[in-house]
Amino acid sequence: MLAVNIDQQLMKRPGKCIQFEYEFTKEGSVPYSANSRPIPVALSNQAREQIQAMLKDGILEESRSACINPITLLVRDRKAVHICIDVRRINKQMVADRTKVMPMSELLQNYGAKYITSLDLNNVFLKVPLEQSSRQWVACQFESNVYQFKKVRMGSRTV
Repeated sequence: MLAVNIDQQLMKRPGKCIQFEYEFTKEGSVPYSANSRPIPVALSNQAREQIQAMLKDGILEESRSACINPITLLVRDRKAVHICIDVRRINKQMVADRTKVMPMSELLQNYGAKYITSLDLNNVFLKVPLEQSSRQWVACQFESNVYQFKKVRMGSRTV
């Protein structure tokens, strides 16, 4: 019998992948810089708190990148603010990564799985570290500071 308090087993903050770092390959050498969309004053404190949390969790770091992607806020359920960066323009300069993950059925056959489980992979992209030279391409500006992501952001071109 398994008698464990599940809340004690689950992490409250994002974990990280330690097996590899992802590296973007970019074509061209012209840095891209764009102004962020205006952030409503009513949401600026929440955005600032989220930036501080991402700095604390090792998702963001301060940057001097010349490539500034626009930042925008997504409000979910009229409560939680989610910081997004618009990487569409820089994605056009990224070389597609054609490495594919093995299909789940093949993985299960190869490793003889006895148990299958389902996990909520909330913010799964934020668990994969970016190689140091790739971080400059996913930078953004909030207030007067420039930050770059240390983890892969959803929306970054990988395929």
